[in-house]
Amino acid sequence: MLGASEPVSLSILWFGAKIGIPKNVYVSALNVLLILGVFNLCRKYKCPWYSFLLLVFGYYFLVLMTSAERLKIGYLFIVWSLSYTGFFRYALSSFSVLSHFQMLAFLVVIFFKIVSNECINILRSKKIGKMFLWFLFLLIIFVFPVLFSVAGKVYDKIYIYYGDGLKFFDVVNVFALFVLVFLVFRRWDFRVWGVLLFLPFVIVLGGSRVNVMAVSFAFYFFIVYRKMASPFVLLMLFYFVFKSYFYVSSIVLHGDGFV
Repeated sequence: MLGASEPVSLSILWFGAKIGIPKNVYVSALNVLLILGVFNLCRKYKCPWYSFLLLVFGYYFLVLMTSAERLKIGYLFIVWSLSYTGFFRYALSSFSVLSHFQMLAFLVVIFFKIVSNECINILRSKKIGKMFLWFLFLLIIFVFPVLFSVAGKVYDKIYIYYGDGLKFFDVVNVFALFVLVFLVFRRWDFRVWGVLLFLPFVIVLGGSRVNVMAVSFAFYFFIVYRKMASPFVLLMLFYFVFKSYFYVSSIVLHGDGFV
């Protein structure tokens, strides 16, 4: 199942084992690359140094580094893609999706934004733009067949995650994040309402697997729009660091951060 829907992460992990690098060393190297990618992004947008430190010592970042190898590889590609434009950005983004199927959630959210914007433009101008037609054409010819080919594998994974029932309680975390993001930006736009688009994924897959993506979505805009020194953002960062203390303590005591 992994090989069919997540070939990039499988290949990267297989390569490390094949050349004989100890797993701890190999995974640590991937962690360093992830940290460097986040550091490069924070430096590009002039984030305060203390915000960067709080970010990398936060709960979700530590989960990526210690308990989610394939998802970490997906994040590794998506984070570095944000430092490039054009072909490299699209290529790295594609590798991200092929590293962990959950990264499709980002594409769905972005796709919804593109389609909603174009629909609004069509209603206003009563014209369909050529770029939108090309977008639909490429979607039908290339994207839909790929999604159809991996749909069975993705469904199997969702069924496994979903096995113990819908996680309605987990939506509270996304709503809390939505409120905080709104308090930071004080306006109704994609940076804010985009957080709510992760709700269906949280309900089906569970908060522990998708909250990290909703939080990442919000922090990307915090970084790009230079809001990392906002009191509300710092409040979130300190909360995640506080939460990481119990996660790390559980790893030390039980060997598992989720006990």
